[in-house]
Amino acid sequence: MKEIEERIIAGLIAGGLPAFKIYGQFIGDDTFSDPTCKKLYNRMEGFASGSKEFNLVTLGEEFKQDPVISIEYLLRVSELEFSESSIPANLQVLQDHQFRENTTRLASEQKLITANELSDALQTEIWKYQQGLPNTWNREHAFRRVLDSIEYDMEHGVEMTTGLIDLDRVIGGLYRKEVTFVGARPSHGKTALAVNVASHLINKGKKVLYIDLESGDEPMMERFICYRTGIPIMNIRRRLLTTNQLSQIIRAANELTSLPITINDQTGITIGKIYNQARQINADVIIVDYLNCQLSGKIQEEAELGSLMQGYQTISKDLNVPIWVLGQLNRKIEDRTDKIPRIADIRGSGKIEEFSTNIILLHWPFVYDTTKLPNENFLYVLKQKHGPVEPVKLHWDAPKNKFANALQGGNT
Repeated sequence: MKEIEERIIAGLIAGGLPAFKIYGQFIGDDTFSDPTCKKLYNRMEGFASGSKEFNLVTLGEEFKQDPVISIEYLLRVSELEFSESSIPANLQVLQDHQFRENTTRLASEQKLITANELSDALQTEIWKYQQGLPNTWNREHAFRRVLDSIEYDMEHGVEMTTGLIDLDRVIGGLYRKEVTFVGARPSHGKTALAVNVASHLINKGKKVLYIDLESGDEPMMERFICYRTGIPIMNIRRRLLTTNQLSQIIRAANELTSLPITINDQTGITIGKIYNQARQINADVIIVDYLNCQLSGKIQEEAELGSLMQGYQTISKDLNVPIWVLGQLNRKIEDRTDKIPRIADIRGSGKIEEFSTNIILLHWPFVYDTTKLPNENFLYVLKQKHGPVEPVKLHWDAPKNKFANALQGGNT
């Protein structure tokens, strides 16, 4: 693999600082095994960190006293590859080789670890491999995709909506390659909103991967049945059902069985496993309920939240899907006179704001003031890269875990 590493180095030298800025993000500490290539790369990285241009001449000056990296060596390497255009292909070859070596090594150690540990280790390697793939963006194809998408939406309407006209009026719907953070204090309706949106999407034939990290698949399926039948969730949970309601539930369960919803309630699920499952089922949408349940507690909370959100951003872009990530707000909101949520109320708000395309926070005034209407819930769109920032009032039927448009009091 030494020649492949040298070809990558040669491509970076040929492309200079602009090429390094594009492709350096796909090169890690373990990319180069050859010490000479690693030394050259580290020096180019030093130039790039100071935004300084570099080329064959400047590198020759830098290493003129080096016994290995002579000008003859640099000239020989540069003859391998004069264009930066094949850097992605060479990186792909190198990463494929390293991936095969790593997975082969892990498989050979299977006697030392359990099958489950081996599976986790392999999933980690797959995720690292996917994250490290170089960018092979094609301008012509990209603009063609945009035009095709515009033409399709003009003819058929927006591909994916929430099913709530008042909310869609503000956010437009669910867009691919976007991560939306949906936050609230407990019992303010964030899971209900997610179930409402997921139910609407699967009715439209969209494949939804619902990552349920809090309650388990049976309680979550009960929520979907509640939404579909209109039977109060506590009646379903306590089995206080009439014969007619039981018939409704059986019918709803049969209908849901045929719809494209996948619920994963596995504890300790990793970003890599979510990526692989979404790709396996060809998911159109991913919903994560909820982010804080994914924290391992092994590192500082804000840093881990940022790492998770960055992972979801990568999945969203790589698989071309919208992702809704649910999360908790801090208790400090309850100590304020004004209970309306703010971005600063999000746990780990800095990192979450950084990696979210949109931020929606729920507020149910009745929880704090019983003189307020119990069926009014507000969704505050506090960040939207491509649209307005404003509140949305929705009709909220808490016993049935169901949202609807404020004026109609029902979905349209």
